[in-house]
Amino acid sequence: MMIPLALLGLLLAVRNFEGFLFAMVCLVPLSVGITDVGGGLGLSIPDEPMLLIAAGGIVLLMLQKKINPIPFLLHPIGIVIVLQMLWAFVSSLNSTHGDISSKFMAARIVYILVFYIGFGTLFLNVGRIVQFFKAHLWGLIPLMLYAIIHLSQYGLSRKSSPIMADPFYDDHTLLGACLAMVLPWAGWLVLQEKAMGSPRRRRVFYGLLMALVVVTLILSFSRAAWISIVVIGGFYLILRFRIRFRYLLMALLLVAGTAWLTRDAIVSRMQDNENVSGEDVLTTAASVTNVSTDDSNKERVNRWACAVAMFEDRPLMGFGPGTYEREYGSYQVLSQMTRISTWAGDRGDAHSEYLGVLSEQGIPGLLFLGGLFLMSLHVGMRIAYHHPDPLKRGLAVAILLGLSTYYFHGFVNDFLDIDKAAVLFWGMMGMLAALEQNLPNFQNRAAG
Repeated sequence: MMIPLALLGLLLAVRNFEGFLFAMVCLVPLSVGITDVGGGLGLSIPDEPMLLIAAGGIVLLMLQKKINPIPFLLHPIGIVIVLQMLWAFVSSLNSTHGDISSKFMAARIVYILVFYIGFGTLFLNVGRIVQFFKAHLWGLIPLMLYAIIHLSQYGLSRKSSPIMADPFYDDHTLLGACLAMVLPWAGWLVLQEKAMGSPRRRRVFYGLLMALVVVTLILSFSRAAWISIVVIGGFYLILRFRIRFRYLLMALLLVAGTAWLTRDAIVSRMQDNENVSGEDVLTTAASVTNVSTDDSNKERVNRWACAVAMFEDRPLMGFGPGTYEREYGSYQVLSQMTRISTWAGDRGDAHSEYLGVLSEQGIPGLLFLGGLFLMSLHVGMRIAYHHPDPLKRGLAVAILLGLSTYYFHGFVNDFLDIDKAAVLFWGMMGMLAALEQNLPNFQNRAAG
């Protein structure tokens, strides 16, 4: 069954490569994962086969000198990405599971090649950024309707939310994270249609689309996604009052330092929280810090403790990219395990983007990841504050807000290696690099 689909994809790629790329972006939310297609490999269909075709096409265009990767690789964001990948390669040389680390590296390179460099080149035309937004949102519409209808069969119950988007999204927290990232896009489209004086039916359509994103996000019962929306409300005020990046960085360091110095009091306060995830939004959100009776939170603490213990064993090199799931089982402590724990350690990842990288790639890996996140904020704020084109300033704000939801979400989940989130994350990195290359000051620096 896959052979004719693959041939159809190849035909579309040959006849209209750009259309093929945007079709892939649209189909990402509707792709279905297959656990084993042979040799123990999993595959998400149709987006991952399309992704491989796209990578091959972009390499061919680079060889034909129709795509120039140099401006993106030498961009500040690109430099951090290159350094991050070089360190991941070094770490993989010392990996406890070389095959897994090799697969990790290959997948990450494909994502960067297609969405940061390939799409980034397209994004030099700002209209392609808007087209990317719309293509992904079009793909989300049937997915969101399906998820709501599916959950309604269980009385819109929170207990059934983990399977609401199955088989397209295998976890409600992944769905919530992706919806949180695209919500600022939907809001920007509503404002843009109003500013352009579009016909009323178009404005109503995008208004309803934004409402659909909000409703699905709420029904996902993803507590981290809910709180991330509150966080970007505060970040929007920072952008609105044009607070400089250096002050934001100082504030982040202050918060991090205070949290570290008062960690014992914070843990004690969390242990006193007896709110349990329930059917109403407020109680469920309040339960996010309950590490005494909430099994989901207790298991996260178990995973975090394992990641820290792994880091302490290999603080510099880590265990190798992608190896956490194969190693954390032996680092579990009986007193921290929950009824959903397994001694085999086969229940997933570190539930933290930051601690996962720390355990797999050591301190340098975490520094490069944090550097990438901070560099994207720095670049995005520069565009939002100084770009002469109000359209591009607005796009930069939407991109920054979308990325910041994931930066917060990364404290309790890690999804960068899953196609649904990776497409959004690396795509937005390419958008920022492309938008800044249109800044007059940036062009003058590049020419000098």
